[in-house]
Amino acid sequence: MKWFRSLLSLFFILSVLALWSGCSGPAKRAQVVSNASTPVQVLQVRVGRYVDLRLPRPHPSRWWAVESGARPWLQPKIEKDTGRIRLLAVKSGQTEVVCVLRDTQRVIRKVVVAVEVEGAEK
Repeated sequence: MKWFRSLLSLFFILSVLALWSGCSGPAKRAQVVSNASTPVQVLQVRVGRYVDLRLPRPHPSRWWAVESGARPWLQPKIEKDTGRIRLLAVKSGQTEVVCVLRDTQRVIRKVVVAVEVEGAEK
């Protein structure tokens, strides 16, 4: 009976070591990026008007943010819970706005939108 217990405990220890060595850390995942280099769409707006980007509603622990390309032509206002980014055109010019879906540790998805800001109506 003692040999059975010792054999069972040895089996348990070896199985735990085998599982522990095989699962030593989190799997590294490649960054998921869509449309990172090519604009999805080209939008035109006049100075003083808004452009609304309606992106998919994010999970509660994630949010959309403007990574680059907005200033000095556009002023972004982000509604984190709905996935809407509102861009106010303040200066004439052309830019590519990079919007990213992120969480606290990484960028999950990128979307690039080209925006042409035209002068105000006279």
